[in-house]
Amino acid sequence: MEKYGRYKEADLNWINRVPEHWDVVPNVALFEERSEKGFEYLPLLAVTIKRGVITQKELLEESVKRDSSNEDKTSYKHVCKGDLAYNKMRMWQGAIGVSSYEGIVSPAYIILKPKINIHPKYLFIQNISLCKSIISKLLWYP
Repeated sequence: MEKYGRYKEADLNWINRVPEHWDVVPNVALFEERSEKGFEYLPLLAVTIKRGVITQKELLEESVKRDSSNEDKTSYKHVCKGDLAYNKMRMWQGAIGVSSYEGIVSPAYIILKPKINIHPKYLFIQNISLCKSIISKLLWYP
């Protein structure tokens, strides 16, 4: 890992120091919740434990599962490429991913869009446990 000339105290549970030129920001500075509805014409997406965000069509073709989505999808949430999506009821199992697709998911899912120019897939891949921690605390940051 690259060494930097000067560091500053980070005062975080998981790291003590960061390079001096880095900004230490709360989680809510990175993402905001996307709750756009009215995109029912877009493909239905699924958030899986093993593969992250995939199309519902892929999921159904590869398993014995059947489509259990509502016929009326007007309240389904819009997901854009690069958004983080997770199932709040299955987050503890790892049902989270960065979407490579534009589509829709059940209203029960949480969709987070980057607020700043970051690469959510890089963050997700580099440290899945950190990502889960960020997401689980994101909307409830003190």
